[in-house]
Amino acid sequence: MTAAELQPRFVQPYDRARWLGLMRHVFPATEVFATAQPVATADTGAQSIAHLASDSLDGGKRLAVLEVRVAERIHLLRNRVGLRNLVARFIDQAEFHGVLAIFVSADSDYRFTFASRVSEFDAEGNLTKKETAPRRYTYILGPNGRSGHANLRPLQKSKR
Repeated sequence: MTAAELQPRFVQPYDRARWLGLMRHVFPATEVFATAQPVATADTGAQSIAHLASDSLDGGKRLAVLEVRVAERIHLLRNRVGLRNLVARFIDQAEFHGVLAIFVSADSDYRFTFASRVSEFDAEGNLTKKETAPRRYTYILGPNGRSGHANLRPLQKSKR
Protein backbone atom coordinates (compact mmCIF):
# COMPACT_ATOMS: atom_id res chain seq x y z
CA MET A 1 0.00 0.00 0.00
CA THR A 2 1.45 3.35 -1.02
CA ALA A 3 1.50 6.55 1.03
CA ALA A 4 -1.09 8.00 -1.37
CA GLU A 5 -3.39 5.06 -0.63
CA LEU A 6 -2.86 5.40 3.14
CA GLN A 7 -3.48 9.16 3.40
CA PRO A 8 -7.30 9.04 2.96
CA ARG A 9 -7.56 6.41 5.71
CA PHE A 10 -5.72 8.63 8.18
CA VAL A 11 -8.20 11.50 7.90
CA GLN A 12 -11.23 9.34 8.66
CA PRO A 13 -12.58 9.12 12.21
CA TYR A 14 -11.35 6.09 14.13
CA ASP A 15 -13.15 2.84 13.43
CA ARG A 16 -11.80 -0.32 15.06
CA ALA A 17 -12.73 -2.70 12.21
CA ARG A 18 -11.23 -0.40 9.57
CA TRP A 19 -8.06 0.09 11.63
CA LEU A 20 -7.60 -3.67 12.16
CA GLY A 21 -8.14 -4.26 8.44
CA LEU A 22 -5.36 -1.77 7.73
CA MET A 23 -3.11 -3.48 10.29
CA ARG A 24 -3.68 -6.84 8.59
CA HIS A 25 -2.78 -5.32 5.25
CA VAL A 26 0.33 -3.40 6.34
CA PHE A 27 1.53 -6.00 8.87
CA PRO A 28 0.56 -9.42 7.47
CA ALA A 29 1.83 -11.26 10.57
CA THR A 30 -0.74 -9.46 12.76
CA GLU A 31 -2.84 -11.83 14.81
CA VAL A 32 -6.16 -10.04 15.36
CA PHE A 33 -8.17 -11.47 18.24
CA ALA A 34 -11.76 -12.57 17.58
CA THR A 35 -12.77 -10.56 20.63
CA ALA A 36 -10.86 -7.61 22.06
CA GLN A 37 -9.23 -8.58 25.36
CA PRO A 38 -9.99 -6.10 28.16
CA VAL A 39 -6.95 -4.99 30.12
CA ALA A 40 -7.28 -3.93 33.75
CA THR A 41 -6.01 -0.45 34.47
CA ALA A 42 -5.84 1.67 37.59
CA ASP A 43 -4.81 4.71 35.54
CA THR A 44 -7.43 7.45 35.83
CA GLY A 45 -6.51 8.74 32.38
CA ALA A 46 -7.92 5.64 30.70
CA GLN A 47 -11.59 4.69 30.71
CA SER A 48 -10.71 1.35 29.14
CA ILE A 49 -7.87 -0.50 27.47
CA ALA A 50 -8.42 -3.31 24.97
CA HIS A 51 -5.75 -5.62 23.60
CA LEU A 52 -6.83 -5.99 19.96
CA ALA A 53 -3.98 -7.87 18.32
CA SER A 54 -0.36 -8.97 18.43
CA ASP A 55 2.23 -8.74 15.71
CA SER A 56 5.36 -10.86 15.29
CA LEU A 57 8.55 -9.18 14.18
CA ASP A 58 11.91 -10.51 13.05
CA GLY A 59 14.10 -11.91 15.79
CA GLY A 60 11.18 -13.27 17.80
CA LYS A 61 10.06 -9.84 19.00
CA ARG A 62 6.35 -9.05 19.35
CA LEU A 63 4.18 -5.95 19.43
CA ALA A 64 0.92 -5.52 21.32
CA VAL A 65 -1.81 -3.57 19.51
CA LEU A 66 -3.90 -1.66 22.04
CA GLU A 67 -6.94 0.58 21.92
CA VAL A 68 -7.17 3.03 24.80
CA ARG A 69 -10.35 5.01 25.44
CA VAL A 70 -9.20 8.07 27.35
CA ALA A 71 -11.06 9.99 30.04
CA GLU A 72 -12.87 13.18 29.05
CA ARG A 73 -10.28 15.40 30.73
CA ILE A 74 -7.43 14.01 28.57
CA HIS A 75 -6.52 16.12 25.55
CA LEU A 76 -4.94 13.95 22.86
CA LEU A 77 -2.95 16.80 21.34
CA ARG A 78 -1.20 17.81 24.56
CA ASN A 79 -0.62 14.49 26.32
CA ARG A 80 1.98 12.71 24.19
CA VAL A 81 4.31 11.68 27.01
CA GLY A 82 1.61 10.74 29.52
CA LEU A 83 -0.25 8.62 27.00
CA ARG A 84 2.93 6.93 25.82
CA ASN A 85 3.87 6.13 29.42
CA LEU A 86 0.40 4.67 30.00
CA VAL A 87 0.98 1.96 27.38
CA ALA A 88 4.74 1.56 27.84
CA ARG A 89 4.08 -0.58 30.92
CA PHE A 90 2.96 -3.36 28.55
CA ILE A 91 6.50 -3.65 27.23
CA ASP A 92 7.83 -6.45 29.38
CA GLN A 93 10.48 -7.78 26.95
CA ALA A 94 9.33 -11.31 27.68
CA GLU A 95 6.08 -11.28 25.71
CA PHE A 96 6.03 -7.80 24.17
CA HIS A 97 8.91 -5.61 23.02
CA GLY A 98 6.78 -2.77 21.76
CA VAL A 99 3.27 -1.34 21.59
CA LEU A 100 1.19 0.13 18.80
CA ALA A 101 -1.53 2.10 20.58
CA ILE A 102 -4.58 3.94 19.36
CA PHE A 103 -5.87 6.52 21.84
CA VAL A 104 -9.53 7.37 21.30
CA SER A 105 -11.49 10.22 22.84
CA ALA A 106 -14.98 11.62 22.38
CA ASP A 107 -13.60 13.73 19.52
CA SER A 108 -13.33 12.41 15.97
CA ASP A 109 -9.54 12.62 16.11
CA TYR A 110 -7.33 9.97 17.64
CA ARG A 111 -3.66 9.48 18.48
CA PHE A 112 -1.51 6.66 17.14
CA THR A 113 1.67 5.92 19.11
CA PHE A 114 4.53 3.48 18.77
CA ALA A 115 6.67 2.72 21.83
CA SER A 116 9.42 0.14 22.25
CA ARG A 117 12.12 -0.82 24.72
CA VAL A 118 15.06 -3.21 24.47
CA SER A 119 17.48 -4.17 27.23
CA GLU A 120 20.77 -5.80 26.31
CA PHE A 121 24.29 -6.23 27.55
CA ASP A 122 27.05 -4.09 26.02
CA ALA A 123 30.61 -5.26 25.29
CA GLU A 124 31.64 -4.65 28.93
CA GLY A 125 28.73 -6.67 30.33
CA ASN A 126 26.70 -3.66 31.46
CA LEU A 127 22.94 -3.75 31.02
CA THR A 128 21.80 -0.99 28.67
CA LYS A 129 18.28 0.11 27.76
CA LYS A 130 17.18 1.55 24.45
CA GLU A 131 13.69 2.93 24.09
CA THR A 132 11.73 5.20 21.83
CA ALA A 133 11.73 8.86 22.84
CA PRO A 134 8.47 9.76 24.62
CA ARG A 135 7.74 12.69 22.30
CA ARG A 136 8.40 10.88 19.02
CA TYR A 137 6.54 8.29 16.99
CA THR A 138 3.15 9.67 17.91
CA TYR A 139 0.64 11.13 15.49
CA ILE A 140 -2.74 12.84 15.62
CA LEU A 141 -5.01 11.29 12.99
CA GLY A 142 -8.61 11.88 11.97
CA PRO A 143 -10.50 14.68 10.24
CA ASN A 144 -8.77 17.45 12.22
CA GLY A 145 -5.28 15.96 12.36
CA ARG A 146 -2.29 18.18 11.60
CA SER A 147 -3.13 20.15 8.45
CA GLY A 148 -6.00 17.75 7.79
CA HIS A 149 -3.65 14.87 6.93
CA ALA A 150 -1.09 12.60 8.48
CA ASN A 151 2.37 13.41 7.21
CA LEU A 152 3.82 10.21 8.70
CA ARG A 153 6.53 12.14 10.52
CA PRO A 154 6.65 12.52 14.30
CA LEU A 155 5.03 15.68 15.61
CA GLN A 156 7.36 18.35 16.86
CA LYS A 157 6.91 20.02 20.21
CA SER A 158 4.26 22.70 20.03
CA LYS A 159 5.41 26.28 20.67
CA ARG A 160 2.06 27.26 22.17
